[in-house]
Amino acid sequence: MRAAALAADQAAREAANAPDPTTVGELLVRWRTGLHDSSNRLHDSTKDDYDTVIRSLFGESLRPLRGGRERPRSPERLAMAQAFEPVAAMRPADVDARTLKDLLRSVADTNGKGTAIEVRSVLAHVWDLAMEDRKLGVQVNMVRALRGTESNPVIPDRTKRVTGLDPKHAPTDDEYRFLIDALASEIRRQGR
Repeated sequence: MRAAALAADQAAREAANAPDPTTVGELLVRWRTGLHDSSNRLHDSTKDDYDTVIRSLFGESLRPLRGGRERPRSPERLAMAQAFEPVAAMRPADVDARTLKDLLRSVADTNGKGTAIEVRSVLAHVWDLAMEDRKLGVQVNMVRALRGTESNPVIPDRTKRVTGLDPKHAPTDDEYRFLIDALASEIRRQGR
């Protein structure tokens, strides 16, 4: 009987010292519930932006516009959800810098640098929440600790769409005259 009590006591101590199995996805859901709380001092538009990013990370449909129906996700946003799935299933203490950088680069490739910056900001808040819970064993906010170099930044400059236009190219005189003539002929054709 004494051995059974000691074994139960040992099992209880091990359970108390065992790492919390809470995942990044679960923490993100927890942080999301507090996002629209009145005690949260973020600006309303920032809260809406963060909520949109969280919806994208989970692959949820967009909110309806003015009481309409929910809108489906674009392929780019679904790619963002697919890139987040492995990170969402991990414990925050188990996520390393390489995994986070790969996630942010994937988001930058499919959705642009601005969206990747928003994702980084949301994840930084999630890691702050993880650091508050001592059972998770998170000592450092890995997202805020990410550092890049000029040749290898954390979030690279990526454009969402390639337009084929060179923003640094000013039109030549001939190109300018051609454009003006085309616009003038279009106006004459429409009879204005």
